[in-house]
Amino acid sequence: MPAVPEGAMEPGPGIAVRRLPANFVSHATEQVVSAPLLGRPAEVRFTPVAFAWDTGDGDRIESASPGRTWSQLRAKELTDTATSHRYRERGFYDVQPTVTFEAAYRFDGSGWTTVGELDVAAEPMRVRVVTVETRLTRGTCLEYPNDPGCS
Repeated sequence: MPAVPEGAMEPGPGIAVRRLPANFVSHATEQVVSAPLLGRPAEVRFTPVAFAWDTGDGDRIESASPGRTWSQLRAKELTDTATSHRYRERGFYDVQPTVTFEAAYRFDGSGWTTVGELDVAAEPMRVRVVTVETRLTRGTCLEYPNDPGCS
């Protein structure tokens, strides 16, 4: 079995902003497990080939890519990506990431033989979706305590 893949999300661990993109990323990598079989070397290779995130609100993200952070993409924060999702309502959501691995084996130095695919669920992520309000002000609430949003 491959190791359980880890995942991450932006804008922050476990935090998303209502109506703005939450960006999901998987850290799954290729893994090779080795063990002797009949006294000869045997290996099984697990290669990630598909990624999915059940977002907890009835939607699902599916991608051939593990996703990339906004920094890796050289994109502004809260920009849509191939692995982002916009939550419509505030609240708490349990996101279930899943990685599909292609399994292949080789025995005693032979070539790799693909045997199929295996879905491996990562640890669920609890996401709190919040609403953010912005206001234009003439200064800080310390300077102007009676201005809107400062009471």
